[in-house]
Amino acid sequence: MKIHPLLLLSTLTLFSLHSARAADPVIWSAGHGDLGIGYVDGELEPHWHLGENDEEVVLDGTPSNDPAGFEFAPNGVIAQTSLSGLRDADSAWNAVGVSANGTYYLFPEPSDVNTPYVGIGLEELVPDDWDGNITLTLTARTGPLGGEFSLYQVDLGTPTFFMSTFGGISGADSVSLVPGTHTHFNWAFTETGTYNLTFEISGTHLVDGAKTASATYTFNAVPEPTSIALIALGGAALFLHRRRKAKMS
Repeated sequence: MKIHPLLLLSTLTLFSLHSARAADPVIWSAGHGDLGIGYVDGELEPHWHLGENDEEVVLDGTPSNDPAGFEFAPNGVIAQTSLSGLRDADSAWNAVGVSANGTYYLFPEPSDVNTPYVGIGLEELVPDDWDGNITLTLTARTGPLGGEFSLYQVDLGTPTFFMSTFGGISGADSVSLVPGTHTHFNWAFTETGTYNLTFEISGTHLVDGAKTASATYTFNAVPEPTSIALIALGGAALFLHRRRKAKMS
């Protein structure tokens, strides 16, 4: 395990006290990474695992890589995307939480070089140690006004939703995964801003019995740079129009 130098003094490692808090999380803006679930000293250990196998990730604007990747506490990273799309008009997409052809922001299931490629990694769990699957259940979400979150996969153009805050959060907002596996999803957000997603992770260990843990992960949706430029250009044009109008008065 390698802790990124940007968090060496501010974040806890997986084996440090849970009371330690990351003071200044890094912004993860590109490359492959996962919500990782480990098992340490008889307890489930949620964390971030970014850029394993020497894959390059961008942290605080700096390309970084290491053969073992980088591990952070859940509160040590903000995953950030500016990738946006338009919602399909088919009613199967209603759970995204925007109207047909409405804009939403996305960490996509297929790899994209310009935004984080976010999976859920259970490779650290030995399958033979567990009775059945590990379940992640969404229990809380904070975010911008009107902002909705959904987690889904797409097969031949048809989405399957596992979680959606559109209409409220319930125990059905969950995904069940096999220990030892690695799975990618689409992570969708309907408004720009920062979202905190809290998950309960649960499973049954064959020796230690039922185990649960809770962790909050942070995601940030920001306007695309071109959108920001257009907003700024529009503001400048309005300012010039008002100045000219004032001079003519």
